[in-house]
Amino acid sequence: MFAFIAFLAAAAIQTAAELGRATERYEPAGRVFDITVRITQPPYHTCGSFYGEDATGAIELNTFPGDWREIRPGDIYRFRGCTKSLLWRIGVVHADCDEAEFLRHETVRDPRKITANDFLSGKCLFRRVTLDGIMRNVLRDEIDPNYVYFILECGDERVFAVLATDEGIETLSGRFLNAHVTMTGCCTRDADSRAYCDYFLNLSSTRDITVLERLTDDPFAVKDISDTISLTPKAISTLGRRRATGTVLAVWSTDKVLIKAEKGWPVLVTLAQGTLPSPGSAVEVSGYPETDIYNINLTRAIWRPTDLLTNDCRTVLQTTPADLTTDNAGRPRLDAHMHAKWVEINGLVKRTRRGKDDETVFSLEDGSHAVDILVTDISAAQTIEENCRVRVTGVCVMEKEPWRPNSIIPRITGISIVVNDPKDIRILSRPSWWTPMRLVVVIVALLAALGLILVWNAALRTLVARRSRQLLKAEVSKVDAQLRIDERTRLAAELHDSVAQNLSGVSLQIDAAERLLDGDRAGLADKLHLASVALKSCREELRNCLWDLRNQALDEPDMTAAIRQTLAPHLGETQLSVRFNVRRNTVSDKTAHAILRIVRELTSNAVRHGKAKHVRIAGGLDQGRILFSVRDDGCGFDPDAVPGMRQGHFGLSGIRERIRKLNGKMEITSAPGAGTKFVISLEGLADETR
Repeated sequence: MFAFIAFLAAAAIQTAAELGRATERYEPAGRVFDITVRITQPPYHTCGSFYGEDATGAIELNTFPGDWREIRPGDIYRFRGCTKSLLWRIGVVHADCDEAEFLRHETVRDPRKITANDFLSGKCLFRRVTLDGIMRNVLRDEIDPNYVYFILECGDERVFAVLATDEGIETLSGRFLNAHVTMTGCCTRDADSRAYCDYFLNLSSTRDITVLERLTDDPFAVKDISDTISLTPKAISTLGRRRATGTVLAVWSTDKVLIKAEKGWPVLVTLAQGTLPSPGSAVEVSGYPETDIYNINLTRAIWRPTDLLTNDCRTVLQTTPADLTTDNAGRPRLDAHMHAKWVEINGLVKRTRRGKDDETVFSLEDGSHAVDILVTDISAAQTIEENCRVRVTGVCVMEKEPWRPNSIIPRITGISIVVNDPKDIRILSRPSWWTPMRLVVVIVALLAALGLILVWNAALRTLVARRSRQLLKAEVSKVDAQLRIDERTRLAAELHDSVAQNLSGVSLQIDAAERLLDGDRAGLADKLHLASVALKSCREELRNCLWDLRNQALDEPDMTAAIRQTLAPHLGETQLSVRFNVRRNTVSDKTAHAILRIVRELTSNAVRHGKAKHVRIAGGLDQGRILFSVRDDGCGFDPDAVPGMRQGHFGLSGIRERIRKLNGKMEITSAPGAGTKFVISLEGLADETR
């Protein structure tokens, strides 16, 4: 055992350089480490990463096992743990600390001052370094809002820094944006698995950012957007503020401005706040550039008027909804090259609605194709009604998603034509007098007349129904009386065939006992025993008759359910299996009642006398006959020696009598210890079906 522990200790990683190689991407996890390092940057929360170094190199560690608030830069710790794979990032291996032992505290070393090229080369990975540059942008992480990104411009290169903070973007921008700053932190490969980048500068707090010089506060004293044309989308997203000058083509919502820049390309501007400029005016805008692949736009922008001479001459293209939404083959397509073009389009007004910023939006249809028209002047929109044919002149706007690192080709989210001038909408024709509303009025009037006719017919039907109910009530009373007579007749027959005969047997046994009073006492006891058994049979039969009067089994639509309901009080702990494939509506009440009585008597005998644990009942139709069986796993008996009425047993005799009246037959298969099987067939079903 001690040798095994010594082997593990010898095999453990003991230097930062070796542990760094073990945490490279796609390295196997599960490597044990036992290293002593100097803390260069402590964790920022209980599960955060922290950094340390020794003579061989620097390393990133995770999950400080203790109070993370006590760890300080310069502390010497001994860490034990193993490398683990991250479940949410394939191929990423982290060094998780399971034990931490504080050894001593040493003086903190000053961070190394490096250039952006040194940082981006990866030579300073996990080292605490210092960088100088211009703070060009501050962004909140869209995936995890606990983090903020800083974009530092260092000459021609840009460095990303990340900080976990709750401070607002406006506050951070006011403190650091467009300032010459020094940033101190640890170089890491990514920002806690939130985005794929080359390298990040991981900051502990805003104290790691020092403002060296506040640059000009004029937001328009920045480079023109034209210098971004040759950059990649990723590089554009990292730029600081840029400006553009041009003529306003259209304005809509409360923050959208489309301008035509001096060199002719369109720029979609999203304003941070303030009023909208007037269409046709010359403006200068300043904001943060982003691209949708087709154009470079500005977001979080501000504007001011400029002295640029504007040219109001505009080239208007004739088009149709089909041209804007489909290709030559009729397939759906939105042509991004129509963005910022003046177009003239005709069609029918459909589905007028209010836009999200109080504009009026209506669908302009031409055949099976449609395009949205966005009207910013409410007074112009009030003169438009559905089914008008109009001619609209406006600026075509393709709304496109901005580029994101995980979206190679942003999709076009919609197409609309923005109309700022009421004179650009011309009504060609109004809908005819015969409008759908008037058609609805005519239809309502016809429906009202039809309703009166239906009410009159309903009154007549009510009168007929009342007379029919009276006749039906009389007929029902007649049928009910006949049913009562039939039930009384059936009950009388049941009592006569069972109870009356059993009582007659009791009377005969008592008479025989009287004659033996002075003679054979053994014979006297036998006669009295038979009389007692017969009386018990009478009581049982009478109880069954009374149960049948209350039992609703005959009303069940399914014979299987009726059998289960009839046998439920007689089973006790005995299990029952029933499969009776005979439709109830094909069997008369008389036959159904006889089947239920037979099944009940046989099951009761199996439970009481045979001590059966399982009774199986199956039945079906066979060439016009009802054929069913009752099988149990009880003790069984000898069918040839079964006791009869002379011995005081009336059950099987009663069953045979019922089967005889239905022109049926019964076969018994049994032997002591082998269970019992009764097979019954009832003839003449066709004569009694209903």
